[in-house]
Amino acid sequence: MSSQNLKTRSKTWYLLPIFLHLIGGAIAFFAIRKDDPQKAKRCLILGGILFGINLIVGFALMESFSNPENIFTNPTNQSQINLEIIEDSLEINLNDSANFLAFRWDPISIPLENINGVNDQLPKQSASDIRNPGTFVPNTIKAGTYHTEGENKEFWFTKNGENGIITIELKNHEFDRIVLESEESQKWIDGINKIILN
Repeated sequence: MSSQNLKTRSKTWYLLPIFLHLIGGAIAFFAIRKDDPQKAKRCLILGGILFGINLIVGFALMESFSNPENIFTNPTNQSQINLEIIEDSLEINLNDSANFLAFRWDPISIPLENINGVNDQLPKQSASDIRNPGTFVPNTIKAGTYHTEGENKEFWFTKNGENGIITIELKNHEFDRIVLESEESQKWIDGINKIILN
């Protein structure tokens, strides 16, 4: 193809491999390869690199969860999440390992008046949900911020389904929904619902 027929495509094409990794890189590659082959190649390479990083992190996490002495296990406090009601707010604090996995270092503070309800149902998930940012390893862990196809912004920290689910439905908050896993899930579900319903 003559260089006269080539045109530079928008840098926004890089968003596909950033969010969808290898699949996004492949989509971008085939969509713009005729117009901008250099950018198409870079998108494919970027998607491959991010996919590789995610794969390495995934294997590292699976190894960490199978080894009780790994850095992701806190021997003095097995719970990576701490819930606490302070005055009129529910405070959600993650320990260092959970912060690392969720890519979030600030506690989540929720005014009780912004809670619509709490239940033990695991919300429907979709392959089109966008992780931004966070960690996801199938059947192992889902942590961090996710944007769903229903345009909800959700925060997740669940592992293997080994404990009970706490799903917090919100209004007028940074997140539309928060999904956690806890050994004391039923206690928190009953306690929060009792407070907000009174």
